[in-house]
Amino acid sequence: MDKSDTLGTEKLTKLIARFAIPSVIGMMISALYNVVDRIFVGNIPQVGGIAFAGITLTYPLTLLVIACAGLFKLGASSIAAISLGEGNRERANKAINQCFIMCALIGVLFTIIILGFTDPILRLLGASDATLPHARDYIKVIGYGSIFNFIGFGMNNFLYTDGSPKMAMGSMLVGGILNMVLDPIFIFTLGQGAKGAAIATIISQFVSFLWTMGYFYTKRSSFKIRVNEMIPDFKLLYRICILGMPVFINQIAHSAFVTVLNTQTARYGSDMAVTSIGIVMVISQFTMLPVIGISHGLQPIWGYNYGSRNIDRVIKAFYIGIISGIIYILVLYCGFMIFPAFCVNMFVGSSPVDVGFTVKAIRIFLLLEPLIGFEVMTANFYPSIKMPFKSLILNVFKQIIALIPLLYVLPLFFGIDGILYAGPIGEILTVALSLVVVARDIKRLKNGEITKTSPLSNTD
Repeated sequence: MDKSDTLGTEKLTKLIARFAIPSVIGMMISALYNVVDRIFVGNIPQVGGIAFAGITLTYPLTLLVIACAGLFKLGASSIAAISLGEGNRERANKAINQCFIMCALIGVLFTIIILGFTDPILRLLGASDATLPHARDYIKVIGYGSIFNFIGFGMNNFLYTDGSPKMAMGSMLVGGILNMVLDPIFIFTLGQGAKGAAIATIISQFVSFLWTMGYFYTKRSSFKIRVNEMIPDFKLLYRICILGMPVFINQIAHSAFVTVLNTQTARYGSDMAVTSIGIVMVISQFTMLPVIGISHGLQPIWGYNYGSRNIDRVIKAFYIGIISGIIYILVLYCGFMIFPAFCVNMFVGSSPVDVGFTVKAIRIFLLLEPLIGFEVMTANFYPSIKMPFKSLILNVFKQIIALIPLLYVLPLFFGIDGILYAGPIGEILTVALSLVVVARDIKRLKNGEITKTSPLSNTD
């Protein structure tokens, strides 16, 4: 039996634990080193608060990396998993190689754009005269390592698809630990400030890239990197993009949301208010990334069993994912809701920041954070059953239709507090819509209607 065949035969709870736990650990490390990155920057003497605000303003650019690489990562890994379930290993291998070349190309393009238009981009993202130097120092260095970040991030999912979740976890683990070790060396010992954080990040991303790509040249890999399969196959790329489009649009929408969030905060508050909102977003990211890890671990299980028409197994795995995601966030939620001031002091230390406002921002904006477990699981579930546009609709609704208008309207009545109210109101609206859509589609899955009528049923 091929090791990927266990996706359809192994006991589901044991299989999910084997795939999801390494993914969660990897994502927790990834989230942790992003947190540690900002802790070190926020504690730079004299300028920590402003430097923290500066790298906060670059976050939408990070989301663009996730969006572009995720377009090919999720689409190709979904096709690979479904193809394995259908017994078509040749198509699965070709999807992987198409993902590789596209991630490499957009990595180069991203570097050219970032290095060529640094200041105009940062001004568009809301950088002030005070925050611009720190944001510039950080993002220019990140730009130089973009190609390794794109490829490493884009190819990591295929290690799960190939039945090697521990190797995928190792890629994130080695990069995360290395980043945490290098951060204080470059930031404080070598006195590089925000630039030092970026240098530590790109070195760590390069090592993760080597780990991930090295796997495909070992005997453990069922897939192979082949130059002849990197020649663009536009029919296959179309299928990949269709399945990956929800992640792409979601991250683009989230990037737009964060940009509006930062600019509106600066408009109704100050650079220090941007620092406060940055802390809120880092906490949100820290709680959300491991849930994304759970969904990444589940994607090959969903896709394989959907491809082999084992629908009961698909639905059961979906429910387990939702419950696991919500429980995980609830545990962390209790921590940052009970001890918000500790979180603030951890990020910025003695740097000047309005602790009272930051605490209020955490408790209001993140009031309904546990519901994100349901949203993330749903968004990543639909592409695995060849219904990417449902995921796209739900994601666009939250970011574009709900949150961004709320960020413009509510401050007109409540000032900067209106920005905080947008968080829980947006969650309520999104979850209500998601519940209606998912309940209907689960029923259709059980009745066999989706597998019969899916517009992507032919993935050849």
